[in-house]
Amino acid sequence: QKVDPDRVIDELSHLIDLVETNQFFSIPPFDQTPMAQRKLTDVSFSGDGEPTMVPEFPEVLEKVLAFFQKRTHEATIRIITNGTGLFKPSTRRKVLELFAQKNILETERIPWSIWFKIDAADAKSFAFLDRSGLS
Repeated sequence: QKVDPDRVIDELSHLIDLVETNQFFSIPPFDQTPMAQRKLTDVSFSGDGEPTMVPEFPEVLEKVLAFFQKRTHEATIRIITNGTGLFKPSTRRKVLELFAQKNILETERIPWSIWFKIDAADAKSFAFLDRSGLS
């Protein structure tokens, strides 16, 4: 299913508005969150498959970074990946291009990181678990 980058931004904006006005923390089970932890500290691309394999990933990442450049809310942008999608030249180029601006982004309050996860300890286990066709 195609990802709509503008919808991602709309949903992110709505979530941040709910967090900043504390409305988010009036919804169970989030109403049980300790006061000191009632904040949004990072936005992560991860889960339910490999985020870098989504064709629209570079555009979504670019829009999320631009979104945070315009906001006063500070959050770390994080990609949690096994690296599979970074084998696609267009994705790799875009991620490098965006994060090559690291010094600019961090001076504009947008810290970022890429976490590479290890899916298996050996090639046989990796081939069984990954199933991306690139192993």
